[in-house]
Amino acid sequence: HVVTVNDYLAERDADWMRPLYEFLGMSVGVILSQQDPATKRAAYACDITYGTNNEF
Repeated sequence: HVVTVNDYLAERDADWMRPLYEFLGMSVGVILSQQDPATKRAAYACDITYGTNNEF
């Protein structure tokens, strides 16, 4: 898990690092406060998950 201080940074940083993680064969997910539970579950199942401390 990678913890950021807000949703914007979680999404920005995940998008920035995604090409590297995917090149290494890892999946990347982002947990945002407005997401529905099914979307959050899918993000939690990824190898690397970005989100805020409130979402973890």
